[in-house]
Amino acid sequence: MLCINDFTTHISSSSVQKRRQLKKGSSPSSLPFFFALPSAMEPASLAALFSATLDPNHREAAEKKLNSLRKIINFGPLVLQHASNPQADQASRTAAAIFLKNYIVHQWDDVTEHDIKKAQEKGEGMPFAIHEQDKAVLREQLLEAVIDSPEVVRAQLAVALESVLKADFPEKYTNIVQRVRFCLESQQHQTWYGALMALYRLVHAFEYRPADDRIPLDEAVKFLQPLLLQRMQELLPDTSEASVSLIKICLKIFFCYVQYDFPLKVFDFKTTEGWMLTILKVFESPVPAEVDKMEQDERQETIWWKTKKWCLHIFAKVFDRYGNPKDTKKEYHAFANFFVGNLAKQILLSVFTLLSSFIHGKYVSPRCLQQSLTYVRQALKVPSCWKLIKPHATDLLARVIFPLMCYKEEDIELWQEDPIEWILCRTDVHAEYLSPEAAAQYLLHTLCKKHPKLIPDILTFIMANLTDDPARIRDKDGALHFLGIAGRTLMRRKPYKEGIESILVKHGFPEMSNPHPFIRYRAVWLFRQFAYLEYKNKDNLHMGLESARRLLMDDTQLPVRVESALALNEILDNQKAAEDFLRPHAINILRVTLDLVRLTNYEELSEVLQTFVVEFPDEVSTCATDLAGHLLQTFQNIVQKSKDSQDDERSNSLTGMSVLQTLELLNDCTTEKPQLNAQLAPIIIQVIQIILQHDLAEFYEEMFGLLTSLTSKRITPSLWEGFNICGQILANPDCGIDYFSDMVVCLYNYATRDREGFLSDPARLEKMCTMCEHVLGNDEAGEEAQCHAAKLLEVLVLTYKGLINQYVPAIMQVVFR
Repeated sequence: MLCINDFTTHISSSSVQKRRQLKKGSSPSSLPFFFALPSAMEPASLAALFSATLDPNHREAAEKKLNSLRKIINFGPLVLQHASNPQADQASRTAAAIFLKNYIVHQWDDVTEHDIKKAQEKGEGMPFAIHEQDKAVLREQLLEAVIDSPEVVRAQLAVALESVLKADFPEKYTNIVQRVRFCLESQQHQTWYGALMALYRLVHAFEYRPADDRIPLDEAVKFLQPLLLQRMQELLPDTSEASVSLIKICLKIFFCYVQYDFPLKVFDFKTTEGWMLTILKVFESPVPAEVDKMEQDERQETIWWKTKKWCLHIFAKVFDRYGNPKDTKKEYHAFANFFVGNLAKQILLSVFTLLSSFIHGKYVSPRCLQQSLTYVRQALKVPSCWKLIKPHATDLLARVIFPLMCYKEEDIELWQEDPIEWILCRTDVHAEYLSPEAAAQYLLHTLCKKHPKLIPDILTFIMANLTDDPARIRDKDGALHFLGIAGRTLMRRKPYKEGIESILVKHGFPEMSNPHPFIRYRAVWLFRQFAYLEYKNKDNLHMGLESARRLLMDDTQLPVRVESALALNEILDNQKAAEDFLRPHAINILRVTLDLVRLTNYEELSEVLQTFVVEFPDEVSTCATDLAGHLLQTFQNIVQKSKDSQDDERSNSLTGMSVLQTLELLNDCTTEKPQLNAQLAPIIIQVIQIILQHDLAEFYEEMFGLLTSLTSKRITPSLWEGFNICGQILANPDCGIDYFSDMVVCLYNYATRDREGFLSDPARLEKMCTMCEHVLGNDEAGEEAQCHAAKLLEVLVLTYKGLINQYVPAIMQVVFR
């Protein structure tokens, strides 16, 4: 056994041996020597433990040892000491910072009676919160560690600091504001970034709080913002990466503070003007020439373009929430008039300068482009800003919006290399929010809506680009895209509404046969955009439906087939005449769509399945068993994909839910046909078994929906196993109580649909009463669930009047407890 004093010497002298052991590989069970040390709470021992967490052979044991030490007084401060030790290995410091972050995030808040009760129900030990004396040390030292640590460590410690601030500022953490100011007033620039990061975390901790709870933050920001603004102005002439990084964190602080509330007592008109004009100067600062030599993907990640993005983010957010006199709250009307009169137009001119660079082929980062268009869209709603925009509207439409709405080389590459990813990207809400193309669509829509006098020029521009010239195929895509977005306004205006049908017939439907796949996709997308159109000639509607159906069945391109399915679904939802036309093809459309769901795992396609099942129940019932088998196979594929990869977990869950909902609808269609319904039951039971076998709690709600559907008319002997499943899940101490409302209709079915079967086994009645008692006695169940439980007991008493008299006193006692 080594003594503590020999520890450091041993680490140094045996480094070669340790590297050899790592090369050879060692058993996870053969622990490093430090696990046998008499005191693992020595700094050196803790350092070794964190180093061990980086070794796959010892990680699990090291983490277990660390968790066993966490309740010991002085543990947290020692971990922080290692994380902030400049002499220690950075990887080990980072491991310690991550551990400390999780330690503080989960165990800083004091233990409540509710926490104790919850732990007892789960059979767990007494909940733990960090000791108060350790909290005092951490509050004292954490800010300094954030200020002095390298970025990779600081990022973790800053999150820990935010958790402390959420709980303790300002009552127990009183001096942080003064300490941040002290750092910013010093001439030691290396301390500024850490101090600003701490301030950002303070603001972020209060970001979503109501105005009354933000008063301590308001006081802090009012105290610090003049110094913050001064530092930004001093840093402006310096375009180095270090200087611009400091400016960027100042911008993030400002944005985070004003995003959901703009306290005029902190930022009065004069103060706001000083900030916004300074931010405007930051925005107008040139990007260093060397950045233009980088690859485009690298440019947008540089600090200079990120800083411009944050400037635009602030401009767009302030204009949207507080700067438009017609759209803002009453309390901001005076500020909105001030903003429009003194700032909005200056900012707009600078934004136009950036867009002019884009027009002339200079690089503008995608996020800056997106935010610029977002700002212009807000400006369109303000008459004085529109006067500035109007002379440039043609250029804006033709040279900014239009190019962004045409397909690009990267679209072609992704379509060809990974068509499924191309499909999923098109419906990624987060990606769409960040996309210049989406911003261009919104801007076009707002132009048509707010300034309809532009519509004739827009239509003329569209027609001019609907050319058959093969060299201008990209322009045709953009023109059809333009038409689809503008169409939302056209359908609401009489002068244009009449002509849309003829435009579709002449320029839309024929393009579904275009040899270029992008144009076929765009044409069927266009058909979907006009799903609400009132067709005067139903033959034209049938023409569009047949073209879309043919693309779904026969096209070789996956995105075209998927878009065709979505188009047919939306038209069927909105056009009564589509029902009769699609009825003969309903089964084939369902089969093909099921194949597409299996292939793409695309959740929106499941909505197509559900629509067709609901709209064509008679046709569906003829092949319900076959379709149910396909749905079972599809669900199995989804579960397997989830096991193989965690990347698309959310997409898999959403698609799985939709498939289960479709299966429930399919079963509902056959409830009046007992023989057919009996054939579906074994398939649905297999699905339920898969959910239980893999412990897929995310599908429990849909599982209970399936059980409810299965038991809605009759209960066969094999279905009684579902009743036991309900009891097992409800008894789960972690989350079982959360599912009672989902299973209550199913329980009602079990209590009423097969009275003889229910009474044939006394354990079933006892289990039902026990489940209701569990819910009524659990405060976490909530009032709604407890009402359901009481009602269920009432149903039992009334349904089995005279048959369960021996249980009635106990039931009444539970209800009135």
